[in-house]
Amino acid sequence: MKPLTFLLLLSIFVFGVDLKPENRRNKRKTKEYHLYTTRVNWTEAVKQCESKGMELVSILSRDENNALISSIKEAGQGKIGFWTSANRIEEGDTYYWNNGEKVTFTDWERGKPDKRIKGGEEEQCIEIKGFNTLKWNDNFCSHKLYYICEI
Repeated sequence: MKPLTFLLLLSIFVFGVDLKPENRRNKRKTKEYHLYTTRVNWTEAVKQCESKGMELVSILSRDENNALISSIKEAGQGKIGFWTSANRIEEGDTYYWNNGEKVTFTDWERGKPDKRIKGGEEEQCIEIKGFNTLKWNDNFCSHKLYYICEI
């Protein structure tokens, strides 16, 4: 039986100011998020988003994070975690988003990241943790979770 996929569409307007003198006007960037409730590992989540013409979500600010958490709750989700694109697969101790930006904003669960190692695998990918915690957690990239794509 094919797993049921839940899709939630959310548009968020993110405002930023470029401080360069020639660019000192407000810029508006719209992001569209899609929540998928098919459980896949991190690599498969990246591939699934790309196959849909999107990217696995990058959360660059508290406003974006809060909007995503609210949307997860409004959709009646939160028991199972959601993959983000943040990882440290190639960068040792530093987390990066798939777009190459260093992770600067975080919303870690208390005591995280803890970089556990189990069976030779180290926690290197960031999820929005389930169990209705909805804080960030480092997890094994092979673990199967839901995922969020963005355009």
